[in-house]
Amino acid sequence: MKTILFAALAAVPAALSAQPAQQLDRGPLPGFVLGFEADDGSSQMQEYVPAGETVHDWTRMVTVHRMPGLAAQGITAPGFLGHLQGQLPQVCEGARVTGQRQFDIGGAGAAAMRSDCPSNPMTGSPEITFFRAITGAQDLFIVQAAFRYVPDAEDVAWAERYLATVHLCEGECP
Repeated sequence: MKTILFAALAAVPAALSAQPAQQLDRGPLPGFVLGFEADDGSSQMQEYVPAGETVHDWTRMVTVHRMPGLAAQGITAPGFLGHLQGQLPQVCEGARVTGQRQFDIGGAGAAAMRSDCPSNPMTGSPEITFFRAITGAQDLFIVQAAFRYVPDAEDVAWAERYLATVHLCEGECP
């Protein structure tokens, strides 16, 4: 789903980088290690995989994105996930999105959805991704929990529990 997210980012105007007033707080990821990290000024991303796996060969992955300035430009969490939903069929034949919902987290607008790609064209494997996006005062935040297999009920519960820990803090998080 990284391809889908980057395709959606390409359609969004570049944002100005500013000192972040809000930080993303999320629960611990026992057994996961940081596999990749990037910051090009318009997007900050970290990818976490189970210990012993890589970002190229993984079974589960948690991806954390921060897009500085996008919320200040009027791009909301529901709008961004809606854009991703529209891009999905172009990058994965037979893909579907379920579970779309909008809600507030501590006064910030948020959205969530699940995407199911039956066969990722780059890997040939299924890729199921759970998204949670939050509209900050200035920035847009997205956290994904992805599986390169069809998750069972226990996997789905793990992803939903983890994403439920995601929220914003003013300044530094405790």
